[in-house]
Amino acid sequence: MALCVGLVLACVPAVSAEDRVYFGALGGASFTHLAWTPEDEDVERSNWTRPAAGAFAGLELGDIVCLEARVFWLRKGAQMQVSGDPRQGRAFVEQIAVPVLVRAFLVAGPELAFKRQARLWTERGGVRTDDDDFDSTVASTDVALDIGAGVEIPAGGVSLVLEGLYSHGLKDIADDPDDEEVVKTRTLYVTAGVRF
Repeated sequence: MALCVGLVLACVPAVSAEDRVYFGALGGASFTHLAWTPEDEDVERSNWTRPAAGAFAGLELGDIVCLEARVFWLRKGAQMQVSGDPRQGRAFVEQIAVPVLVRAFLVAGPELAFKRQARLWTERGGVRTDDDDFDSTVASTDVALDIGAGVEIPAGGVSLVLEGLYSHGLKDIADDPDDEEVVKTRTLYVTAGVRF
């Protein structure tokens, strides 16, 4: 939360008495797809749904516009199936994502994410095999552009927040010099929360 507040206040030279700082928490689901280029026709990749949770701090700059920073914990990944291979694979990157968003009628802004860990494993007949070298082949940071929309419902002294946010990864997170594949993240957040 301190990181959120610091980011918001650092982006605004001075906070006047009329401006209002607010805080809140969000939780929900993230629907992730890892986009590989070039696409391998023999590998079927499907979306991965995982929980996402975080906190935010914002600054009202007027009646409509707000500047908001968030800190999210989430896992971005994919499930994979190679044609003709009975094994199923899963890959994920666990990240701490920090979007800095401008909110008006829509929500938009850049997102910087920091890798906590990355894992890849395959399963066959209930036996799981981990790839111990996978973490070293994933970049430590990711950069994305976020856009979304939501509603706030006043409820006494707080507001309930419902939001959908699409995060379009801009950076190749494959950090393997021997691999020509480009891997970028695509994530849809569907969240609910409370704003104080």
